[in-house]
Amino acid sequence: FLTLLNGFWILFSSQIAIVDTLARTLTDMLWSTHPRVRALAGGDVRKVYYTVLIAYALFGIWGIRQAQPGALIILGAFVSAFNFVVLGSCVVFVHKKFLPKELRMSRSREFLMYGFVLMFAAFTFLGIRSKWGDITGYLGF
Repeated sequence: FLTLLNGFWILFSSQIAIVDTLARTLTDMLWSTHPRVRALAGGDVRKVYYTVLIAYALFGIWGIRQAQPGALIILGAFVSAFNFVVLGSCVVFVHKKFLPKELRMSRSREFLMYGFVLMFAAFTFLGIRSKWGDITGYLGF
C-alpha cells in the first residue's frame, strides 16, 4: 500500500507541476505579446491563466474518454514534442521582439534553439505519420 501511495504521489505531483508550468508559460507569452488578450482579460492575468488551465484540463478529460491508455501515451509524446515546437518558437520571438539587444541570447544559442525546434517538429511529423493508422484506430475514426 505504501509503495502504491508513494508512486501515486510522485506521479501526481509531477503532473501538477507540468500542467502548472505549461499554463504559466503560455499565459506569460499571451500576456506579453498580445495586447488584445490583456484587453479581453480586463488587465487581470488570472483570467488568462485560469482559462488556459481549464481548457487544458477539459482537453485532458476529453482525451481520456476518447482513447485507450496505449494511444494516450503515444499522443502524449507527440503533444509534448509539438509543445516544444510552439514554446521554443515563442521564446525566440519574445527574445527578439521585447528584450534589449544586450539581454538577448547569442546568435549561437538562437541557432541552437531553431535547430531544436526543427528537430522536434520533425519528430512530431514523423511520429504522427508512422502511427497515424494506430491513432485513428484508437480514436475510432
